[in-house]
Amino acid sequence: MQKRKIGLALGSGAVRGLAHIGVLEVLETEGIPIDMIAGTSTGAAIGALYAQGKSASVIKSTALDLSWRRLASMIDLTLPKTGFISGKRIKHWLELVIGRDLKFSDLRIPFACVATDITTGEEIVLDQGSVPEAVRASISIPGIFTVVKLRGRYLVDGGW
Repeated sequence: MQKRKIGLALGSGAVRGLAHIGVLEVLETEGIPIDMIAGTSTGAAIGALYAQGKSASVIKSTALDLSWRRLASMIDLTLPKTGFISGKRIKHWLELVIGRDLKFSDLRIPFACVATDITTGEEIVLDQGSVPEAVRASISIPGIFTVVKLRGRYLVDGGW
């Protein structure tokens, strides 16, 4: 008999997305292994960290380190074409936290991010290439953050 696999789907919504950390803590405490993860928006960021091998407690510390002052320092205003915040500082922070050169193939747990093609409305699953770039696309709230051009598509938050 084949062993059942457990997949974890992590959703969006800043504060609601942070509740995923508590779920990860319980799963770790109960010794329930996660075989694959998918996430969008905040869930993509948390999922990428967990898939990389970071524990729920490390992810929680990282999230708690994000004070309002720290978040404000990541705002890099731009003349709006597709958003008021260019997202370069957030991408830099993601590269620091996740790893600048981290590829999906480097992750300990298979992981995918979900973004939306702003042109077609199509759901795009990102599971190859740069993890920080994919997470940046998945968290791009239209009108606030500039869209991310990736693989010939213009991508925004997967919750859209």
